[in-house]
Amino acid sequence: MTQKKPINVEKIKYQPSNHYLLDLEIFTVSSLRRRTGKKRILNTFNYEFYMLILITSGECTQIIDFRSELFGQGDIFLIKPGQTHNFSDPSEWDGWVILFKSSFLLSDRITAQNIEKDESLYLQNIPFKTTLSKDNFQRVNRIIEQMLSDSTFDASIEEIHSLLRYQILIIFQLLSLLKKRQKSNVSVYYSAKFREFQSLVEKKFCFWHRVSLYADALGCTEKTLNRYTLHCLGITPKKIILSRINLQAKRMITTTDLSIANIAEKLGFNETTNFTKFFKKENKCTPTTFRNQNK
Repeated sequence: MTQKKPINVEKIKYQPSNHYLLDLEIFTVSSLRRRTGKKRILNTFNYEFYMLILITSGECTQIIDFRSELFGQGDIFLIKPGQTHNFSDPSEWDGWVILFKSSFLLSDRITAQNIEKDESLYLQNIPFKTTLSKDNFQRVNRIIEQMLSDSTFDASIEEIHSLLRYQILIIFQLLSLLKKRQKSNVSVYYSAKFREFQSLVEKKFCFWHRVSLYADALGCTEKTLNRYTLHCLGITPKKIILSRINLQAKRMITTTDLSIANIAEKLGFNETTNFTKFFKKENKCTPTTFRNQNK
């Protein structure tokens, strides 16, 4: 039996060079390859910031949260804090990369208590991946080129932040509109309820493992909630909840030094053996084996 090659998961904070003071940075993949080095860029990274990538040439298969995803010219996608990501061989493709802090989209007037809520308003309707038409690809490409130029504008940091925030929100609004156009046949009501469920899963998956808890919180029956998720995503609420627990388990196993028992406890399992059974059912291996293979 061939043993899997270990994956080096490297945690990355938003740390541009010392002379760069903005909370958003723009560069090409080819420039990233030159400054990072051929060996390190092949690592798998776990980010503490957002990363928006637009493929401008070539094709690639990137690994995001332990799943392979195929991308080509005109594809644009958003990687969120906490996700794991591997660029694959960046010599076979090029594109724009925009990094920004979680707080970047928020104006100075928004208080810290409202950060999570207000930030989600900007990003909740952004699809994971959008394949842009030729016209929209050129439009987004021009916006990013202008952002790169404006990032060196002779103005205060606050003024440049305001300008760049406005420009990236134009991109996000376009992606949101394209998503709505593609899903015009999906019930608006069902979509709204499904988003409520998704938001609740993100907040409660470590504590609520049963579908009934989510249905009660949303004021509907389990059968109705099942109808929402099947209509919008084609899978059951139970599968969505288990997939989110499993994803967080894999992230914690590969990016922290917590014991398997501690991880089980943080994910809401009363017994480590129950967590191990769950993980083995989802991944065909034990948590310990998965850590050895991927760290």
